[in-house]
Amino acid sequence: MNVALLFSCITGMLLSFILLFFNKGYKTANRFLAGFFFFISLFILSQYSGLYGDSEVLAALFSSSPTPFVFLIGPFSFFYVRSIFRDNTHLSKADYLHFLLFALEFIGMLHYYLSSWEYKLSVARILLSNDWHVTQLSLNQIFVSPINSFLRPFHIIFYLVLGWSIIMKYYAKSKRPFIPFLQSQIVKHWLFSFFWVFTIFSICYCLLSVNLFMYNTRQEFQTNSGLLLLIGSLSVLLLNIFILLFPQILYGLPRINHISPATVQMSKVENTETEIPNPHHMATDSNVVSAFGIEEKLSELYSKSQPWTDKNFSIATLAIILDVPEHHLRYYFNHQLAVSFSEHRNQLRVKHVQELLREGELSHLSIEGIGALAGFSSKSTFFSVFKKETGYTPKDYLVHFHQTD
Repeated sequence: MNVALLFSCITGMLLSFILLFFNKGYKTANRFLAGFFFFISLFILSQYSGLYGDSEVLAALFSSSPTPFVFLIGPFSFFYVRSIFRDNTHLSKADYLHFLLFALEFIGMLHYYLSSWEYKLSVARILLSNDWHVTQLSLNQIFVSPINSFLRPFHIIFYLVLGWSIIMKYYAKSKRPFIPFLQSQIVKHWLFSFFWVFTIFSICYCLLSVNLFMYNTRQEFQTNSGLLLLIGSLSVLLLNIFILLFPQILYGLPRINHISPATVQMSKVENTETEIPNPHHMATDSNVVSAFGIEEKLSELYSKSQPWTDKNFSIATLAIILDVPEHHLRYYFNHQLAVSFSEHRNQLRVKHVQELLREGELSHLSIEGIGALAGFSSKSTFFSVFKKETGYTPKDYLVHFHQTD
């Protein structure tokens, strides 16, 4: 069981860092999801180190210190699902009230954080001893221990119910924004799976909290609570696996609040023979792209400028220029064009190089200079990308062009 708990902790924390730093999102709901995975994994680590581990150092570091961060698990789950449906991660001033209990708990634990290492080790020894009662450890100066032990699970249950209410309310609507049908189904299945697993975790946590008061020795607690902690940990691990198997989850819902009558009419004409009543206002990917105007905006931008010639040109930059959420752009490139943004950018740069070579720019620029002029940051990248796209090296392409001219 110890191996399963540690694996769940490590996997959850790694996934949270990947979602936060490497998802390449632009103000997306994935940041809230990253926070959820990090803090719930931190909680599992605290339970393992204090209740099932045997290392005084680990217990001193992780058993008590993360307790305030349990009050972030619920708010991050709430903000995540709300951001998915709103397609907006903006937090109002009132939203910061959701972090009030965390702030109070953190302030109450400051004296423990600032205490000596020897004191933390003494607390760890109490936790690791068999003759214990953790509910009598008063480490928080604001919340007494028994209240704290019940406040945390109730806090999670509150946000669990709140999240379920948002999901049910959204899917109970007869009219919703136009969204790609396939992506909508993926996200729907994910959100229901996410909150069912979160429900299992919450139930296990509540029962564990009750067991803390029922058993007076560490051995009794371990004997009667091991299965609960294992189920809760494996449920979080299951969520990690879902994301790894279905990364499309991270696109969220590319929603359209307003769609032109012409687009709707076109959709009806295209689907005359196979039209199926669609009470939820789903849209095909092509109609979504048309309604967002991404293709038109790109065409207009490229006709007026050549942003790919900037070596720092990125999808985040493009999202700002077009005023389109970055995850919508990624959905457009990956699902509509069936290429990644980097491939799209490389294609534009290679075409630009081809034009420069055909126009005779090589007479006063080196080949490497032409690559830099097209936006390539290095000679090696330029040569490898050019050959991949054309089948020729730049010099061979020039020879081939003159032979066929």
